[in-house]
Amino acid sequence: MFARMALSHLDADMELTVDARTVYRFFRNETLLERLAHIWPEPICQGLREFQLEQGGFKVHGLASAPENAQGRGERMFFYVNQRPVKDKMLISALRQAYKGRLLSREYPQAVLFVQVPPEEVDVNVHPAKSEVRFRNEKHLFSLVVRGASQAIEGGLFASEHQKKESDDAHDLQSNEHFPGMKRFYPEQESKMDLFFQEKISSEPGEQTKAPAAEPGPGSSLYAGLRYLGQVDNSYLLFFMPEGKLLIIDQHAAHERIVFEQISREKSRLQCRRLTMPVQMQLHPAEKKVLEEMWTSLKSLGFILNINEKNGLEFLDVLGLPGFLSSKEGLEALRSIMAEKKKDLEDVLITLSCRAAIKAGQPMTSDEAAGLVQQLMRCENKNFCPHGRPVYLDMGAKELERFFKRR
Repeated sequence: MFARMALSHLDADMELTVDARTVYRFFRNETLLERLAHIWPEPICQGLREFQLEQGGFKVHGLASAPENAQGRGERMFFYVNQRPVKDKMLISALRQAYKGRLLSREYPQAVLFVQVPPEEVDVNVHPAKSEVRFRNEKHLFSLVVRGASQAIEGGLFASEHQKKESDDAHDLQSNEHFPGMKRFYPEQESKMDLFFQEKISSEPGEQTKAPAAEPGPGSSLYAGLRYLGQVDNSYLLFFMPEGKLLIIDQHAAHERIVFEQISREKSRLQCRRLTMPVQMQLHPAEKKVLEEMWTSLKSLGFILNINEKNGLEFLDVLGLPGFLSSKEGLEALRSIMAEKKKDLEDVLITLSCRAAIKAGQPMTSDEAAGLVQQLMRCENKNFCPHGRPVYLDMGAKELERFFKRR
């Protein structure tokens, strides 16, 4: 409690002693980050980013962690309302909403969030200890917190201006062709990601389907100075960056993000592929309930299903699947949707994109690696896969020095 009070009174000189031993010592006019450095570990403090947003007499500001610094417990989320430390479920929910799609469900961010509202807009007498509050306009404040905290989260490696665009005068991608055993994912056809929309997405009547850009070959332009080095464990793509950093991309997470955004945009135009031989599977009552709840969504995405009863048991007949999935992928996705009790369309799209994406352990040619990154650059959210896992890691001299304990 002493530490939390110190964070909201930066103008005060504060010291806490126990048995003549100083536990905390805060000096007057320290910054919020400087005070946090006395409380939280250094790596967490280094990853904190500032945010501030004000609207209609309401103001939110503070510090929030980068998504990659998430932890398994929510103990480092501090909230203040008009300088008073509080515990509020709505504020917690709003903060987590700001990180949606960037964290796993079991992960929590670190943040110190201050809310300033007119006194008449908040009831501080909800709890005897005044640790809980009630807001008159929760909806407005929820939105403000989400948008404010998002300022600290957005950005990342691919957000810098010189990397956002593929400039005409960019240096060529330099490829290393000498990787034994590297081959296409499907030898009998072109790269799966290259064909994804070319054949699988239907077009409106009279409108020609737009195919994705052709995959770049050796020497084609990616963005300034990026040089492909190869794969690690047929799962992680290595690139050398112009500023001397090493860029590591999780190929499955990257392609999953690409596929998710593609099918999200085109979900009303996905073609269905009928199976030559229908597949039948027995239904558990819980699975049937999930199907009934998601029936309309599944149908709109290209699933053709029928439920029938035989000898007192219920079965699901699978007659057709989304055209961009193989039979194996489509059936696995359907079983996953039923088993995990998906409740909304976005969850279903995440499951489908996971099944359709390039898997870890699949070899890639240098051309395919370049094509993957170029498609990733066109995504709205380049930093995280739909599940919230990071897509890439960049390591420079500072990170290496810290790892090898040179600083």
